[in-house]
Amino acid sequence: MEMLIVVAIIAVLVMVSIPLAVSVLDKVRCATDAANERSARAIAAAKYLSGEITLSQEVDKDDAVYLYAVNGGTGDLISREEGSFNPSAHSSAYGKCVKHGHDKKYLWVKVLEDGTVQLAWSQNAGGDYWTSLG
Repeated sequence: MEMLIVVAIIAVLVMVSIPLAVSVLDKVRCATDAANERSARAIAAAKYLSGEITLSQEVDKDDAVYLYAVNGGTGDLISREEGSFNPSAHSSAYGKCVKHGHDKKYLWVKVLEDGTVQLAWSQNAGGDYWTSLG
């Protein structure tokens, strides 16, 4: 009888702790996406100010669009003009936050002519992805 009571108590504790753990994981995913957004914005601004981003080389000429990708713990911007551009190869660029709608989306960075940095999440990994954002 004592053993059944112990098992019942353990079962109740497990049932209570699972939703708490899921809630914490959701918060961590959202915090990670927010950190990636801050990192992407900082990298884009630094590259623009250092002259690494030149808008005349871009397809649109008015702005520069990049994929933010994390490789080996460091983030970088990948230009769609680079020969090695393959967004689907950068699975770490996927968002994880379900609460904000970033789940399984890429983080795109747009640098405008005046140096303003815009961010957007999109499931579209190629083609005319910036205009397909909704």
